[in-house]
Parts: sequence; C-alpha cells; structure tokens
Amino acid sequence: DWAMTPLTTLSLGASTTFSETSLPGASGAVERELSLAVKDRATRRLTLGGKLDYQQTDYSGLSQTDRQVQASLTADYAFGRGLTLNAGLSRTWFRSTTGLSWIDDRATLGLAYVR
Repeated sequence: DWAMTPLTTLSLGASTTFSETSLPGASGAVERELSLAVKDRATRRLTLGGKLDYQQTDYSGLSQTDRQVQASLTADYAFGRGLTLNAGLSRTWFRSTTGLSWIDDRATLGLAYVR
C-alpha cells in the first residue's frame, strides 16, 4: 500500500497459486493474479474506491488458458454509530482458449451495522 495523500491509498497486488482441478486431462492449474486498487476518503463520511483485477489460469496437461478481467467501483457512506451504506458496480470479462466467453455486470447495495 502507498498513501498518495493522507486520505488516498493506492494498492498493488500480485500472486501465483498452484492448485488441483477437476477438469478431465488436467493434472493441475497455475493461477496468476494482478490487482490495482485506489481508495479515497472523499469526506469524513464518504469513502470511494476503484479496483482493476486480472486473472489468468493455465491448466497443466491441457492447452487451455482462462483469462478474466474485473473492474469495480465502490462507495461507502458512514451514517455514524456503526451504520454504513455500501454501494458497488462491477463488470467482469471472461475469455477461454476453449472459445467460451462471457461478460457479467453487477450492482450491489447494502447496509452494514458494526457494534
């Protein structure tokens, strides 16, 4: 994490994971992830955020590679005394070397109470 200003934080993440898979013919999977996020405390009560994620999964024993990109925006408004309103928008793009591809759009709205 890097604090660009006292109220704005920039985060960069990367990981590699080796895992089992249930795909026939694949002995395992290597998953690589990259992420970039920014979070800004716009006011005393309002926090805004944005995130970009990239994920690539390569399957051992197969010539299959899956790629996924997700972009998201969030807003959190703190009413005080532990009550927060959360809102988010995200879009995910998925593409596989098998020819499968899709786009997923989501909007979320929630209320959280923390004591």
